[in-house]
Amino acid sequence: QQPMVSSLVSTDTSMSDTRETKNKANKRRRRPRGCRGHVFVYVKGAPEKVLTLCHKSTVPSDFHDRLNAFTHKGLRVLAVAGARVPSSAAAKRKNQRSDVCVPSSSAAAMEKPISWTKAKAIPREELEKDLIFLGFTLFENHMIPGTKQVIDTLSRAHIRTMMITGDNIRTACSVAKQCNIIPRNCPVAQAHITLHGDKFNDGFIDGDAEVGDAEVDDSSVTPTPPEEASLLGSCNGDVVFMNPPARVEASLSLVPWSEEGSATPHHATAADSGNNEHDSREEVMAMAEPHGVAFTTFRPLHGAKKEKVWRPMLREFNNTWKRNRHSDNNTRRHNGQKQQKSKMVEAFMTAPRLGIAVNGPDLALIREHMYEDYLRLIVSASVLARTTPDQKTQVVEDLAAMGYCVGMCGDGANDCGALKAAHVGVSLSEADASVAAPFTSSVQSIACVLDLLKEGRCALVTSFSCFKFMAMYSFIEFASVCILYFYGLNLGDWQFLYVDLFVILSIAATMGKTGPSEVLGRHRPPGSLMTAFVIVSIVGQIVIQVVFQLGALFYTTYQPWFEYNHHRNEIKSYENTIVFLVANFQYLWAAIAFSVSKSYRRPIYTNSIFVLNIVVLLALSAIILFIQRGFLGKVFELEVIPTHNTSYIVGVCGFVFANCIVSYCFQQFVVGSNWFNSIVRVMRRKKKYKNSYKYIAMDVIENLWIQKHIAIHSEPEA
Repeated sequence: QQPMVSSLVSTDTSMSDTRETKNKANKRRRRPRGCRGHVFVYVKGAPEKVLTLCHKSTVPSDFHDRLNAFTHKGLRVLAVAGARVPSSAAAKRKNQRSDVCVPSSSAAAMEKPISWTKAKAIPREELEKDLIFLGFTLFENHMIPGTKQVIDTLSRAHIRTMMITGDNIRTACSVAKQCNIIPRNCPVAQAHITLHGDKFNDGFIDGDAEVGDAEVDDSSVTPTPPEEASLLGSCNGDVVFMNPPARVEASLSLVPWSEEGSATPHHATAADSGNNEHDSREEVMAMAEPHGVAFTTFRPLHGAKKEKVWRPMLREFNNTWKRNRHSDNNTRRHNGQKQQKSKMVEAFMTAPRLGIAVNGPDLALIREHMYEDYLRLIVSASVLARTTPDQKTQVVEDLAAMGYCVGMCGDGANDCGALKAAHVGVSLSEADASVAAPFTSSVQSIACVLDLLKEGRCALVTSFSCFKFMAMYSFIEFASVCILYFYGLNLGDWQFLYVDLFVILSIAATMGKTGPSEVLGRHRPPGSLMTAFVIVSIVGQIVIQVVFQLGALFYTTYQPWFEYNHHRNEIKSYENTIVFLVANFQYLWAAIAFSVSKSYRRPIYTNSIFVLNIVVLLALSAIILFIQRGFLGKVFELEVIPTHNTSYIVGVCGFVFANCIVSYCFQQFVVGSNWFNSIVRVMRRKKKYKNSYKYIAMDVIENLWIQKHIAIHSEPEA
């Protein structure tokens, strides 16, 4: 497929629709002189591609300057060209002449027009040749309200955002800065690849060649003669590329853009691109790290260097500070150097990052010839422009293979492959993309991504909470039965039925109704049940519940009126009564403890039906505790506790509420604390990262990958 749309237009009245010829307006319409009966071809498409189809004499000298100015403003630009389809005799004369000129209107009037049937039979390659450049068509897509806020929220949550599009790279970078995918104070560098081989002839491929959204593949990019290289401009992704040589060597360079959005491969000005904190672009580039790796969290590994040591500037500051500290024993000077070091570290951590952009043709060549740099590039880049649909799918698959959990938003048929390849695909349209994406938004806004993340985390945490509660319920009931078996007793049938059907079922049906948190947290919830947080939470709660059951039972056995199974009944006894009453409260405390999650769910009181259920069950358990006579006492076969012994009832209530406080505090201030998280990390003694993208990001930072490939030199002095 070609990256443009062509159409034939006939001015012959015999080719018009019969109904149109009968229309009075069409009868009054006049045709230009010299055009009656002629056939015209019109082409629209990417400016860089249309340029190769136009005759040089019709292209204005400021073509690229205007194109750069339009795209830097974030406008989407299409070029339009056209020409009259010549007759067969004129076409033969045209092919015989080496110097082709644009026919005048008088010559067109004298020339015999070509028929519609013959015009349609001409190959497309012949029609799209030596066209007349007509101008640019500009489209301004206003940013959807709230887009910038969504990107900022994702950044605060340490979720990396990347733009992958088929648009012009300058348009994409302009939009990326407007919505803060690339911060406004970040300089931008464009990645280029240069191929060197044994049989290269000088020439260029335009890296900005149209690969439009779902309209072209890589084969549409054609070589441009050397004499046309100047038309391509200084920042259009030019890549040295000729016929495939026997031996190919590739080199990668990152070309910084000036403030106007242009890039110069050989020289860079000393002006700062929008950042007032640094005096020169060289200083910015020396300090900058790729903006894409800023969202990578490096947890400390056992036996490995800390992050502040392997980061280049921090490592230099650290070594200098250590040398000065050992060479001077003056405490006051040591404290001053320590403060200076902390200021340097803070300045480095807040220094501007470098936004990296790359074109689709460049990206394809880098992946083919420099695969390791390709991995570093997609880990570091913020904008991928001029990408084909297949490239979008490939990038998503490569990111997922490195360990990223990839989410993809798209609204067109060209995004279907990437939406299907991503872990989470969100279609912003109910058309073609909705078929491939598992999620479809009824509103064309990426705000749905925040809702999806919040709902997904809430659903995961709720599932784990329900699992922990069901496991806790089983262990509490198991502990009750084991304690009673020790005394030769057991729970009654109606007691089992009340707990299983009335208490547990109602809690399980309502505790999952809590909605997601309104704030998207920075930390992700555990992704597996077999984690220290889940296991310690369950085991700790089991120990707490068993201790309080045994404590209440032993407290009962020391009462003067207590007798061991004096009825010689397997159910009705003081032991059964106290264990059953305390266990009823423990089910409620476990449900409350597992339902509180500040980071991923709303407060528990927002789940009104769950709170109402807890209040009803709590009131019913309290009634059974204070009154063992009557209907409930007979149904549950409870032994009546002497009512005159008020101190005993107060003591049991103390056990119950102490159980509640200990269970809640253990879940919130032990399992959910930062110090517990630190202890778990130390005990795990983690020696390597599970995801390979962290090692790639670390390599980019530690080995100064940006500084090695940055194409920046000071201007020579006059």
